[in-house]
Amino acid sequence: MRWIAALLIGAALLLTSCGSNENPEAAFLLDEAHQASNRGDFTQAVKLLGQIINQYPGTKEAAIASEEYDTFKDLFRYEMKARKQAVIDAVKKVGRAVEIFHQKKKRYPLNLDVLIPRYLPNRVKDPWGNPILYKKSRNGYMIACFGKDGVPGGSEENRDIFIQNGQFVPRLILPSK
Repeated sequence: MRWIAALLIGAALLLTSCGSNENPEAAFLLDEAHQASNRGDFTQAVKLLGQIINQYPGTKEAAIASEEYDTFKDLFRYEMKARKQAVIDAVKKVGRAVEIFHQKKKRYPLNLDVLIPRYLPNRVKDPWGNPILYKKSRNGYMIACFGKDGVPGGSEENRDIFIQNGQFVPRLILPSK
């Protein structure tokens, strides 16, 4: 009698798996999305989940991707907001050190290395590992962070952040010669 029950359970599992519309390519993409999420790369995870939903509708993987898509998008938004705040905090940290140096020495530092270790414990980097840039000018100083890509210009994660003479500015205003 037990072997009949085992046979029926096995047959039921076989039928269930056959009718589940599993797709190996979609399963691979779903695994890639989960790996991207584990790395904190929610941009890639959301992209892959959207691809599964669009290219493999009606599959088990598309159903899972649909359930996870909004959660991963929310995580992506949270991560973007946290990185933006981390960039602002890093630039402010350098700005505070420059201002404290200026108050004590009555001049602006020539470079950031002058601030280490007394005013800054070490070189400040943005969340992507790029250095925060500093330049002494004739009338003060400029601090810049060029975002994830590390090059001037861009939006979202590649957005530039600037402080000029203690104030956040949308772009650097260079003195005319």
